[in-house]
Amino acid sequence: MHELETQKDVLYWFVIVVVPILIGVFGLYYKQTKDKERAENRLTKIESQQEQNTKSIEKIEQEQFIVREDLKTLKAINDKQDMLFDMLKEVKEELKKGGI
Repeated sequence: MHELETQKDVLYWFVIVVVPILIGVFGLYYKQTKDKERAENRLTKIESQQEQNTKSIEKIEQEQFIVREDLKTLKAINDKQDMLFDMLKEVKEELKKGGI
């Protein structure tokens, strides 16, 4: 009967002490694994967004270059237009002086 009580004590100790420790260790491991997985997912999303932002910046820089070139062309056209207007004024003045 003494052995039976010892076995009950060991079983009781196992249930009261070892099982909660195992549950705690498993819970901690599970939590760390999930946290690590979430962190990896966040990093992956951040890296993906960074790549998209880099592509967007490159596209904007290309568009800016095109706009700058177009502005240079417009300025040149505007300068030539001003020159033509000045020439037309001179022609008009000469025509007025000529008696027309």
